[in-house]
Amino acid sequence: MVFWGFDPKKEAVFGGMILEKYGNLAVEEDLRLKHGAIREHLLRKLYILSDFRAAKQEKSMKKLVDFHTRNKVQLKAYNQKQMRILGRIVANHEHYETEKLYDLYEPVL
Repeated sequence: MVFWGFDPKKEAVFGGMILEKYGNLAVEEDLRLKHGAIREHLLRKLYILSDFRAAKQEKSMKKLVDFHTRNKVQLKAYNQKQMRILGRIVANHEHYETEKLYDLYEPVL
């Protein structure tokens, strides 16, 4: 059934494509946001992503280290394995250029 241009089958496909392309972004169904813990998780993720975008604008090593340090506890609480990967990226043992570090860091975030 199509109602005012909304086709649930097409919307589900579209939503799937969005998640496939931008899966690292904060995405949540609106009805699930009534649950306090889910809403809080989404807001924290939005804050962290916004903070990362601000650091990424300058693309300096100091900004990346500062961002990682500020958000380390929250990142660790959500996923310890990914937090370790992010820590290794920031440690930069391979001596990558700063821009490359941001490119490595962002998809894991």
